[in-house]
Amino acid sequence: MSKTAENKMEVYTKIMHEVINDTMQDLIVTLREKCKDTFLHGRRVADLCILVGFEMKLSVQEIEDLALAAFLHDVGKIAVPDRILKKPGALTDDEMAVMRTHARAGAGVLRVAGGSSESIKALACHHEHYNGKGYPYRLRGENIPFLSRIISVADAFDSMTSKRCYAGDLKRKEAIQRLTACSGTQFDPDITDVFVDRINAPKVYMLDAV
Repeated sequence: MSKTAENKMEVYTKIMHEVINDTMQDLIVTLREKCKDTFLHGRRVADLCILVGFEMKLSVQEIEDLALAAFLHDVGKIAVPDRILKKPGALTDDEMAVMRTHARAGAGVLRVAGGSSESIKALACHHEHYNGKGYPYRLRGENIPFLSRIISVADAFDSMTSKRCYAGDLKRKEAIQRLTACSGTQFDPDITDVFVDRINAPKVYMLDAV
């Protein structure tokens, strides 16, 4: 591993130690106990976001805020009934309305737990769409917090490629095609381009990026 890769791995380890072991330990344990799939999904999304954060040359503080918000982006689902959270197949309109409360709820939980203002905003807006048709605030374009736009892409990719009770299990190539198809509508096109480049990179280069 190159010296640059070693340095980035040290930063990565520090960030994840802060997120998991110090800042939000009790909250993360609660999320894991509520729904292990959601917990593991958050961890994968955080890893993907850190890759993008390094690639986009964010500061260490920005990557820490990004990692925390990404890891806990679904923490608001603690308050969603299991009959909805773990339901196989499509949700009804009423069930979807309940599910969509998790973004605001998660931001409130993170605020009480002592998250930074940037991490709280990033979590609250991770389901906003670039074209203004997302939720909960219907923000558009660059009015959506930058970190939220990164989480949005990583969240969608992992949701498409990991098999959970209410999600599909697409092949990586098909998931990337769907991300690209939604670039400029659901997703920030610049961030989508960076994300796809990272995902398409050779495995060794992916490790170097961490």
